[in-house]
Amino acid sequence: MDPPDQTKQLAESLGLGFPLLSDTHRTLTKAYGLLDAENNVPWPAVYLISRSGRVVWRWLATSYKKRPSVDDLVTALSKLEVKLNQP
Repeated sequence: MDPPDQTKQLAESLGLGFPLLSDTHRTLTKAYGLLDAENNVPWPAVYLISRSGRVVWRWLATSYKKRPSVDDLVTALSKLEVKLNQP
C-alpha cells in the first residue's frame, strides 16, 4: 500500500473529489479480511461509501491480479445515483 502522501498526490493528480485509502500498516485490510497472506498483499476491493458513511456498493476479488473495470464502476455509480435519487 502506498503511503498517505503518495495516495493524496494520486487523488489530486486524477482530480478526484474524494480521498483514497492509505493502509500502510494493513489495519483495515486485516479487519475486512482482505489480506492475501500467501503474497502479503491486500485482495483488491472497491467500496463505495455514502456521505453518511454507509457502504452502498462493494466489489471484492479472489485474486490480487483482478481489478474491476472502469465500466463496472461507472455502472455501479449510475445505478446508485438512480437508487439514491428515488423518493
